[in-house]
Amino acid sequence: MGLPDPGSAGARRVLNAMHELHERGFLAVEGGKNGQPPTVRLLDESGSGADYELPYRDNNVSYVRVPHQLWTQGLIGELKGPGLAVYLCVLSHYNHDASLQEIWFSKKGFHDLHGLGETTRLNGTTELLDAGVLTAREISIDSTGGSDYRTHRRRMLSVEQPFVPPPPADRPHA
Repeated sequence: MGLPDPGSAGARRVLNAMHELHERGFLAVEGGKNGQPPTVRLLDESGSGADYELPYRDNNVSYVRVPHQLWTQGLIGELKGPGLAVYLCVLSHYNHDASLQEIWFSKKGFHDLHGLGETTRLNGTTELLDAGVLTAREISIDSTGGSDYRTHRRRMLSVEQPFVPPPPADRPHA
């Protein structure tokens, strides 16, 4: 975590975070007295306090796989809120269509699909372009389908390696 004293300050921060997640119903933290580490049990991500179920068993929940490079290459520490939000939005599209090579968002479409504003879309996209996570290619399109005079510029976005999401995981065999 980059703390100057990981033996005490880092351990205290981790313990405080675990207790906060326990209070919110995401973890069950038991034991941990007399210098012994606590037993931690993962609970349902809804915060209901129910036991955690593996995502492949729940057909009603949509999960997005995130590449480990988000953490291993330090991107999680570099991105601000808008960059992370737009990255997760882009990954959700890759999650639904593994053959996707490029994506573009209209102002209204981005808001309707993801509930985020135009400033978040613009700032997040710029942040991801600057970080080398996305590349952009501008194309001209004619709104009538032809090559007449009414062309619009469209910014096509591509996720760069190694930030492309991993393929969907196979369900474990019984």
